[in-house]
Amino acid sequence: MITYQDFEKVRENETDLVEFIRKAINEHRGSNDYKIAEAADEYAAQSGENVKDILKEFNKRKQVNTTPVVSDLFYRLNVQRVAYSLGNGITFSNVETKKKLGKKADNVLFDAGYHALIHKYAVLFMNFDKIEMFKLTEFVPIFDMYTGELRAGIRFWQLEDGMPVNVTLYEAEGFSKFESESGYNDFKKTQERKQYITHYTKTEAFGEKETGGENYESFPFVVLYGSRKKQSTLVGLRSKLDMYDVIQSGFARDVATAAQVIWLFENAGGMQGEDFEEFTSNLFAYSAANVSTT
Repeated sequence: MITYQDFEKVRENETDLVEFIRKAINEHRGSNDYKIAEAADEYAAQSGENVKDILKEFNKRKQVNTTPVVSDLFYRLNVQRVAYSLGNGITFSNVETKKKLGKKADNVLFDAGYHALIHKYAVLFMNFDKIEMFKLTEFVPIFDMYTGELRAGIRFWQLEDGMPVNVTLYEAEGFSKFESESGYNDFKKTQERKQYITHYTKTEAFGEKETGGENYESFPFVVLYGSRKKQSTLVGLRSKLDMYDVIQSGFARDVATAAQVIWLFENAGGMQGEDFEEFTSNLFAYSAANVSTT
């Protein structure tokens, strides 16, 4: 695990710093937490990837179709959980306090609560005029080895494969930006460290001009965990969700098969002699190949 103490050793040397960023992102993307978070996104999106391999194995025995019937149980469960606490937004005794969090504060916090549940945690950026939320799958937290405090972080994102990877390094002294044209391997600095709050002055002669800036008294990021266990809600639920989806898929197959059998019988009216014998022989062969067995 990369710590803030590791970061301190390289922060003033650009060559070492870009290597640190590369290593930190790739280590994060290869971690078990990241893989669970990606899987949680798949379950929430009802992609069906969770049961496709199981159904393929079952289909070899002619028991179920390989097309999954996927429930939205995981998504609804987590939405209901976060709605219980954050569904009505947040309130403060001083109305002006909430205004400082931005117009979308309630939506951002709801989204943060949801991703904290399914991913393990979400990271909140408490900026001077709004709150921003970063998911586990786009943010590398850098904790102090001795106190466990979050003291720096790396946000990374890419619009789609083949496009540049964008990185913002956040630290108490400000933020800087990096970019890689070749995946997650070759980063270059694109913006020097800048303070979080920028001051401007406006004159008739020169318009708006940047006149300075300042940072916060402490690192303006907070880690929001989804539970005391500090783990994704997918942990412990995964096998149950798979079982439920497999059962649904098998039931759908049985209903479809039953409908086909009824259709065969309805179209067999008036058959006699050899025609009826051929029909029943084909029916038994169809049933043996398609109907689920127990």
